[in-house]
Amino acid sequence: MKEKFDKTKHYTFGIDTAVTGWSESESSNPTGEFVKINDKGEIEFAQTPGEVIKTETLVEFLNGAEFQLHIGSPTGPLFTDKTGKDTFTTAGEGNLAGRLQIVGLDDNVDYYLIETKAPSGYSINNKPVKVRINATYETDSETNKQDKLVSYEVVIGEGEGVAVTHYNYNSTTGETEFINTPDTASNPFGFKNTQLANLPSTGGIGTTIFTIGGCAIMIIASGLFFASRRKAAK
Repeated sequence: MKEKFDKTKHYTFGIDTAVTGWSESESSNPTGEFVKINDKGEIEFAQTPGEVIKTETLVEFLNGAEFQLHIGSPTGPLFTDKTGKDTFTTAGEGNLAGRLQIVGLDDNVDYYLIETKAPSGYSINNKPVKVRINATYETDSETNKQDKLVSYEVVIGEGEGVAVTHYNYNSTTGETEFINTPDTASNPFGFKNTQLANLPSTGGIGTTIFTIGGCAIMIIASGLFFASRRKAAK
């Protein structure tokens, strides 16, 4: 006689990827919730799912930035995916430039993204970015449990800078539908870095003037000192 085991569906989600479902199969469908950019403007979703457009021509998508994801708090345990990887790098090819993809996140958990390495030529931005998946379930007739996924949202950031991406999920076909519209969409989260050459001077022009003036006084004083010594020697 075969033993019967209860089957519980466990869905996993991700940043810049469709829901993986409970089959543990990864998706290669980029959606663009988190994009690495410079500080020259903003980005937003086009009506084509996953397509991110620039609001300013000077906006650049940045590759090579490295991130780690902490669980529960900015100093909480590190998240590792099923391959054991705990550091994730923004892409740099074609329309995926600047994208960050992390697969295997649970819903109803607070995660915090922290940049550990900036793109080449840019200053690091180590401000923690909150990430949360909010999922909606219905009762599944097969399991008689409330574990049938019907929709979810990816929430990145907090306060005025929050970006929310909405999806419907078809548990029969396993398909994910991007449903952001002009009424429901917020910009994808554009994580900004400042170019090193453009960093503002912390002292301002006043400090520069005082520095030059101080050096000039020291040079004049030194000249007078040596002139007086030569005169005394004669």
